[in-house]
Amino acid sequence: MRERLYQYARVLMVCLLLLGLLPAGQARAAEAPTYASRATIEPGSVAAGESVDIAAEVTSQVTNTMIVWVDVFDWIGRQVHHTEHKGQSFAAGETKTYDVAYTPALDALKGDYTVRVLLFSETMGALYHWNGEAGKFRVTEPVGPLHLSTAAVSTNTAVAGDTVTVTATVKSAVAKTMLVDVEVYDSVGRRVHQEMMDNQVFEAGETKDYSTAFTLPLDALKGTYTVKVGLFGAGMSTMLDWNNSAAQFTVTDRNLYTATATVSAAKILAGETVTATAEVSSLVDREMNVVVGLYDPYGQQVQERRFDGEMVLAGVPRQFPVTWASHEDDSPKGDYQVRISLHATDRAHMYLANNEAATFYVDRIDPYVASATVAPAVIRPGETVQVVASVRAKETVDALIDIEIYDERNHRVLQEVFDNQHLEAMTPQEWSVSWTPTAGVQGGEYTVKIGVFNPGWGILYFWQDIAATFTVDSPVEYSADVTVSAGTVQAGETIDIAATFASEGAVDVLLYAEVRNPSGARVYYDFIDNQHLAPGQPVTFPTTWAVPRSAASGTYKVRLGVFNPGWGILYWWENDGAEFVVEGGAEKPDEPLPPPPQDPRLPAHLGIGLAAYPSQNGLTGWMPESGVPWDYAYQYLAGGVNTGGGWAHWNRNGTFASNYAKLAGEQGAIPVFTYYQMLHSYGDCDYCEEPRRDLANLNNPQVMEQYFQDFILLLKRLSAETYDGVEGYGGTAIIHVEPDLSGYAQHAVMRADRCFGYCDGVGHDPSLLRAAVANSGVPEVADFPNTWQGFNWALLHLRDLYAPNVLLGFHVSGWGTMQDVGGSTDPYMNAWAIGEEIGAFAGASGVTDSPEGVSTYDLIFNDVADRDAGFYKYVLGRQHAFWDKTNQSFPNFHRWEEFLSGVVQTVQKPAVIWQIPLGNQYFATMNNTHRHYQDNRAEYFFDHIEELAKVGIVGLLFGSGDDNNSTHFDSRGDGVFNAEPICTTDGTSEGQVCNDHLSAYPDDDGGYLRMRAGEYYLDPYLLR
Repeated sequence: MRERLYQYARVLMVCLLLLGLLPAGQARAAEAPTYASRATIEPGSVAAGESVDIAAEVTSQVTNTMIVWVDVFDWIGRQVHHTEHKGQSFAAGETKTYDVAYTPALDALKGDYTVRVLLFSETMGALYHWNGEAGKFRVTEPVGPLHLSTAAVSTNTAVAGDTVTVTATVKSAVAKTMLVDVEVYDSVGRRVHQEMMDNQVFEAGETKDYSTAFTLPLDALKGTYTVKVGLFGAGMSTMLDWNNSAAQFTVTDRNLYTATATVSAAKILAGETVTATAEVSSLVDREMNVVVGLYDPYGQQVQERRFDGEMVLAGVPRQFPVTWASHEDDSPKGDYQVRISLHATDRAHMYLANNEAATFYVDRIDPYVASATVAPAVIRPGETVQVVASVRAKETVDALIDIEIYDERNHRVLQEVFDNQHLEAMTPQEWSVSWTPTAGVQGGEYTVKIGVFNPGWGILYFWQDIAATFTVDSPVEYSADVTVSAGTVQAGETIDIAATFASEGAVDVLLYAEVRNPSGARVYYDFIDNQHLAPGQPVTFPTTWAVPRSAASGTYKVRLGVFNPGWGILYWWENDGAEFVVEGGAEKPDEPLPPPPQDPRLPAHLGIGLAAYPSQNGLTGWMPESGVPWDYAYQYLAGGVNTGGGWAHWNRNGTFASNYAKLAGEQGAIPVFTYYQMLHSYGDCDYCEEPRRDLANLNNPQVMEQYFQDFILLLKRLSAETYDGVEGYGGTAIIHVEPDLSGYAQHAVMRADRCFGYCDGVGHDPSLLRAAVANSGVPEVADFPNTWQGFNWALLHLRDLYAPNVLLGFHVSGWGTMQDVGGSTDPYMNAWAIGEEIGAFAGASGVTDSPEGVSTYDLIFNDVADRDAGFYKYVLGRQHAFWDKTNQSFPNFHRWEEFLSGVVQTVQKPAVIWQIPLGNQYFATMNNTHRHYQDNRAEYFFDHIEELAKVGIVGLLFGSGDDNNSTHFDSRGDGVFNAEPICTTDGTSEGQVCNDHLSAYPDDDGGYLRMRAGEYYLDPYLLR
């Protein structure tokens, strides 16, 4: 109506002017304006939705009463606001101001707006004044979005075949009719569901929910699925908003296929035949290729049969037999595996791989077998141990039999040789020797070793490194006398301390002296290593302390200690060696010194840690509530470097790592990050088996460019510096580099068929395996060779460059030489030699060897198993998953310790045991059901802390490597749970074990970890 009045006013004004019929005052407008108007506007520019203040000034040169209009028009001439003031009386020359507040709508057109002022007679019969541009202002984009969409899913994790409900929440800031589009995309970016709701009417500020449900097909791809929400004008006319990542959820396998196997015999002799029958089942009708392979103890394939284009009907199992004739001379002794893989007929996808479908054992008559018995098992100095060595030869031969005894430091204390011994085929023969330790001989575990040589030496036929062990209980008595140069010393002066040590036996030791201030804090220490104490021959250890001027006044005490050479074992300690007085010092106590020789970045004791999420089940809840002063908290960093789902995208700017580290630090724990990015990254071998996919990505320059940049981002977030405006953590942190990858790398250079074309030769040399390093295009690593060795040197250099506060851990696997130390039942496996071989490869890969100016790895990591032994045995069918805690049958703990000792002694770096299964055989909670599976490693480790420390272990990190296995918190949600106790022979070769203790904790492990760790920290084991 007002627009029509405007049109009328324009036409009327023109007509009246032409006819000369305007009122007298208006007719004079051409000579002198009777009326005037203008508008002042603040501010001159506003965002849509914000207010603008308009002050319209009207001046009349005549006395009159009129109507005043103040209106606002947008840039295309549409009236958007009108204010009308009737009966406005003006005296001649009077000016009046009319204040108008106007707020552009949120969806107002953007551009220049005009304020217009009109003056009418009281009856609207005459238009006195028209100002079409009294003032102008600009309207810009609104501050906030007009339309907003988010989404939620009914589950964070779905299994193929499940129904998932997606609820999109849509809010419109303005009144609008729109189309709502909800879409779901799978892990490779394919749209798998879409629902569009058209003509949805919204009032301004209204929020509405839209739910859509869809069922995942049984063969749905696993991985991360993304929900996207689009908002369009009605009929999909225009796009209003698009949320490309409204929500995400994870899809896991339904176990669409199963593949198991049976064997015709659990044990055969080399030269005999065995038949493995694979049984394949499917939940859907599927044509597939079935591959059945047999593998020897070293992982080498000895037989394979392919069944191509086989139809497996839903619910109807199919059998596929494979027969293999072993070779008497060439087939190695040990456990053989039956592996089954199911593939699409075009081989583009692998449906299932079961690498442990069944096992069988191939035995053979070894050329030599040697063992020993000792009696008694424990002796004291002056007593005699009798050693009976037994040797059996496969063929009749003449030989030299060498029997040796070694102490804990691997020093030989006895050797007896029996030359020209005639060994009849398959007839054991025995030789007896005895040894009597003298007074003062160092106690500990002694080892009997047996060698078989040709007569007169020269050729080694056979060597048994641990034929038997026994213990020498030899408590050596020590004494010491300490003197100080003065009973009183002034702060700022020096004092001489002389400690004289004596022993009743001949021993090599480290002598230690320290000074404690009046408050008991250590303020000075000194030591001298590798000192020989002969019986009755004292050794004096002098040292001088320069007393600081800031030293507190009072009585100081000298304390003495005797340790084994190189630290580790405390033989003797004296708290009250001597006293002296410091005068003229400060009133407050001295600042205590850090502990001696122990690396200041790691705890001085053997530390305990666990897998801890940054949630109530970990860092922010369970850990502090447990009351245990945990030393370590670890977290996987995974998802791939180029997938968009890696750790760098879990929080903005990669701050997940720095946030986690700070949370761990607040709990007093060192953050440990297991960096596991190689396998998950996208490359050109995404459907290959794990070793091949890892090596393919390692050699892909595009993948490795992103890999190094991802690693640099992690170092920046953990460093003491600020990068990209983000403050780094700065404290001690540990990065555990790529578990399993080093094992695949070692396999690759050992055997050409395990290198997949990425090696330049075969040998125990890490430089033979190629890797994209210099050719990745990352400037910081451009000087390092394109090899596995260069890859590790590059990581070390990046650590040195960006985050020297970070310790790097190199992973060693017990199967790195293709002999599985943790799973083999072969009683003649040389675990120490395997450890030395793996240690040598690790050392050459960067643990001990690196170019000038580049550091080396600080730690080695090893994992004993990624799942509970009960899960492996009762779900996956691995019969030798439990280790014998009595260390009589194989596999067992002592052999694993022997292997790890071989690694540690070779590289001279401390070891951290990672991802230790949490199952136990103590609480009735552990009944071998989902997340309550048994294991005995946690119990053995807590019961043998000193034994582990002697191996060189400085940390134990507990955590489940699979969602089905036991955890330290209530992941199953079944609260306090106690089942009927189980009595079993699992994990012991003597008697039974019964889990007959009732738990009061809701933890899936019954609270065993928190209980044992809490007890341990009452008196933690000092490493030095």
